Amino acid sequence: MKQLYQKQKLELLFYNPYEEVIFVKVLVIIALVALGFYWLLFHTVPYPFNHEQFGLYQHNIHRIIGIIFLLAAGLLAWKWKKKS
Repeated sequence: MKQLYQKQKLELLFYNPYEEVIFVKVLVIIALVALGFYWLLFHTVPYPFNHEQFGLYQHNIHRIIGIIFLLAAGLLAWKWKKKS
């Protein structure tokens, strides 16, 4: 029990909040890539939430939005890697 307490005390002593920031940055990049691929590739007929399902036609703006999401993910990854 005493060793467990000392281990927890040691972990608090060397707590690094920067690790959580890195984790959040990775989650943001993963979310942007997922949204980019959804808008670019999976917003078509066989997949759910497409326009043909509701009687509308495909719009090229969705492909542009997907490319913007992917570019934003790449830009953020490059900028954040450069700063670390």
